[in-house]
Amino acid sequence: MNTLYKKDGKIKQRKHIVLYYEDRQVFNPSEDELLENGWEKYETPQPTEEEIFQREKQHKINEIQHYDSSREVNNFYIGEHSVWLDKATRTGLTLRFNSELAAKHETTSLWYENMKFTLPINDAIAMLYAIELYASACYDNTQQHLANVSNITTMEELENYDYRSGYPEMLRFEI
Repeated sequence: MNTLYKKDGKIKQRKHIVLYYEDRQVFNPSEDELLENGWEKYETPQPTEEEIFQREKQHKINEIQHYDSSREVNNFYIGEHSVWLDKATRTGLTLRFNSELAAKHETTSLWYENMKFTLPINDAIAMLYAIELYASACYDNTQQHLANVSNITTMEELENYDYRSGYPEMLRFEI
């Protein structure tokens, strides 16, 4: 472990300290040389219980956000194919499908990772609405978890908090 030393508000490892004398410079000085030149051993302060708690709370928030953006949440199935359409894609497809419906098309195409799904227009629109409701429910649940964690006051509560609960059942569409 590298011991730290402090002088004039600077904290450095011994190997990064150079001592300057009139006739020479000392690179990587010994501990005795450092102490003789006004450097003091520096002990890194230990975090307080509150600092540890806040760090763990932030870690839990990061876990919730990671889970919210994972395939555990952002996923549905068309047949056996795992699919996710982000908000911008869903919005664009809604415009497309409604335009095709107005033009009296009977079917449409949904492309995902080089796979083409051919669907009746009304089924495609209903599917997008269902996905939007699912995504909204997931968003609301995630926000509730974030609010819950922000209000937790004990480490035990934080450790036992299950942020995976309350999400709606993943959607499955058969075509």
